Amino acid sequence: MSTSPSIQDSGSGPPQAVKIVRQHVHDVRNHLNGLELAATLIGELAGEDEDIALTVDQIRRNLTLLEDSLKSLMRQFMAEPSSAGDSRDPAAPEG
Repeated sequence: MSTSPSIQDSGSGPPQAVKIVRQHVHDVRNHLNGLELAATLIGELAGEDEDIALTVDQIRRNLTLLEDSLKSLMRQFMAEPSSAGDSRDPAAPEG
């Protein structure tokens, strides 16, 4: 059974699948950072409104869970024997 050309290992550096996952994780983290900034702004604009403060806290908790899931995904990909010895930040995009 052959591997899809889009994820074949080029023979140098990490496998193509790891590169693809790294790029997607990087992109998703950018969106999560934008959401965190928006939550901060909403919290500041809400002032003393306790309901909004609770909602912002819930948003932040869920953002943290998503970030933790991304870290776990990258640890799993980086634990594969084919990527051993790659000391780069696992979520850094290929550049």
